[in-house]
Amino acid sequence: MSQTSFYRAFEDRYRGSRDTIKERLRAYAPFTDPLLQQGAPAVALDLGCGRGEWLELLGESGFEARGVDLDEGMLA
Repeated sequence: MSQTSFYRAFEDRYRGSRDTIKERLRAYAPFTDPLLQQGAPAVALDLGCGRGEWLELLGESGFEARGVDLDEGMLA
């Protein structure tokens, strides 16, 4: 098992599924939603985005969300 596949399996098992993490991250909506009302495009950059749950959630909310991560396996 490669280091990348090991870490992904570890994260899936102990951090939680994508849906579980997205549900937990919804707690930040009171902080991010007002940014959508500012009149300018809401843009977000996530450094170390991992599996991208935060980016996905921001995108669904209306942000132009981009992310970078050093782990190619996580980006896949």
